[in-house]
Amino acid sequence: MVSVCCTSYNHERFISQCLDGVLAQKTSFPFEILVHDDASTDGTAELIRGYAKRHPHLVKPIFQVDNQYSRGRSINPEFNFLRAKGKYIAICEGDDVWVDPLKLQAQVDFLEANPSFALCFTDAKTIDESGKVLAPLHATKRDLSATELQLTASIFTLTACFRHVFEEWPREFANVRYGDLAIWSMLGDHGAGKYMGDIGASLYRRHRGGLHSAASLRRRRQMALETAAGLYSYRLRIGQQSLADRHLEDVFVHTCSQLGVCGFWKMARRAFKHYVNRIFR
Repeated sequence: MVSVCCTSYNHERFISQCLDGVLAQKTSFPFEILVHDDASTDGTAELIRGYAKRHPHLVKPIFQVDNQYSRGRSINPEFNFLRAKGKYIAICEGDDVWVDPLKLQAQVDFLEANPSFALCFTDAKTIDESGKVLAPLHATKRDLSATELQLTASIFTLTACFRHVFEEWPREFANVRYGDLAIWSMLGDHGAGKYMGDIGASLYRRHRGGLHSAASLRRRRQMALETAAGLYSYRLRIGQQSLADRHLEDVFVHTCSQLGVCGFWKMARRAFKHYVNRIFR
């Protein structure tokens, strides 16, 4: 019924807590745990092998020899979603933790009873490497319309459970670095999003090895720009002009943020000169 997708890279300190939280789920249906280890250089892979040996019908790992993320690959969509057998997909990264043992059951029950919703999600607490609770991060705590999902929304990825609608990953998303935003956008084509506040909060971990939390501000801006550009190109190709225009606005905003005021005016001046030259040449 559910394919739980887990990506890991150098999560030796955290992967056991992550997998234990998934294995603790109490459900009336079967689920599988698809783990993708992206060529970890610590003891993560060995720990995953131990779980796969103890739970061979549940834990189904892939062990990469070369790091795929550094090659621009989108790990869950390209390696886990395409082998997922579940009607629904849930995500729990190797450094995050599910706390509520009834999380999956409640989410699947809701989606089964509400076909107009493509996604449901819950709240999460932010913790550090040692498990200490940190100041909360901003995330949506209300229902989302289909259009709001299409335009991307702030959802804790580890709390989401959604319909398996991913037969392929659009070629325009090759450079998208915030893959979860692209996932929410595509799910918006299939329905709305439900916030389930009665489910116990999961634990989102921030640490020095995290792909987002360890990135510099400039790198985060670049990742946001690349994501907006990919979404713009995708919506434009499939003929959704109004959505493409909204994503193009995001491209403009992130470009200005990345370049700064001086950089933006230099870019605008070059664009204006190019425009004038095209008219009067």
